[in-house]
Amino acid sequence: MTEKISGIWRRISGRLLPFLERVLPPMQEHHRKVAMILEFVRPEEIVRQRWAATGRPPVNLALMVRAFVAKMELNLDTTKRLIETLKSDEVLRRIVGFPGKVPSNATFSRAFHEFSRTNLAGQIHEALKSRVLDRGAIVIDTSLDATAIEGREKAAKKTAPASSPSAPRKRGRPRKGEPRPEKEKTRLQVFCEQKPSTIDRALPKDCDWGCKRNSQGKTEYWKGFKLPLLVANGEIPLSAVLTSASVHDSQAAPSLLKMGVRKVTPLYTAMDAA
Repeated sequence: MTEKISGIWRRISGRLLPFLERVLPPMQEHHRKVAMILEFVRPEEIVRQRWAATGRPPVNLALMVRAFVAKMELNLDTTKRLIETLKSDEVLRRIVGFPGKVPSNATFSRAFHEFSRTNLAGQIHEALKSRVLDRGAIVIDTSLDATAIEGREKAAKKTAPASSPSAPRKRGRPRKGEPRPEKEKTRLQVFCEQKPSTIDRALPKDCDWGCKRNSQGKTEYWKGFKLPLLVANGEIPLSAVLTSASVHDSQAAPSLLKMGVRKVTPLYTAMDAA
């Protein structure tokens, strides 16, 4: 894995960046970061452009994906800001690949909807793992942690879970021969027996409120979502799942671990107290 990543980095630093410095106007640091990420990820290799037999040719989806990657790297919160940045920044526009006119907001929205419907981000992630990891490769360690993602929409209302009525039980130890009621399995125990796809469907994904304790011991609150990640050797993300902010990290752990070990064999997995 380290050798493959080093080879990609040598190609980027030895050939790509010097070439861009020659053919483009003076680049800034954020231009170099976007160019390096696009070369490392290569999202255009995943997208297959479909051309209609008649009618107006559609916008090149590969360029839309590259623009979406640039939007994430530059932390642009809206598509409108992305379009304005591409129009005003010639270097960024040429790195992304738009030859001249930048598509409209509606075109970007339709493309992003298509990416979400086809799980394009998941496909790119799988291709990236296949590029740098051999199936069954042994990694020293994997780490599991979650990061907070703030949401702009209104927090969903909480609904009390439906509880099944249970017969009252006498206090104390059961008599000899008296059947003992079986304990109901916890949600975590049920998840450990299920497939990752089943677990993901059961995890809440609505916008709500979450809290965590920071490094200073203070409790922080945020409205939005949570992104638990399983990372190999501190640099390669193996699996991820988006949940509501209030979901405990342990609830997503069975799905992340089961998806992660499909590709590699970790010697151990580290998690925090959550």
